Amino acid sequence: MNDSQNLEFLPKFLTGEAYEVIERVAGCSYDAVLNILHDRYGQPATVATACIENLTNGQRLANNDFTGLRNFAEQLE
Repeated sequence: MNDSQNLEFLPKFLTGEAYEVIERVAGCSYDAVLNILHDRYGQPATVATACIENLTNGQRLANNDFTGLRNFAEQLE
């Protein structure tokens, strides 16, 4: 994915204060946003764990749930 797409999906993986930071710096580049998050929170393992938990413990997909499947696929990108 390109930086623009990464910026679009990043807020889906954040909550609380980190989400608010992303909202405030919406006009910045993807690299700048990542640097801000790293400077403030600096725990990539924690971020990665949160992303994995979101994917594995998220909404269960039912048969013929095409919207849910598409949303899940977007999270994997």
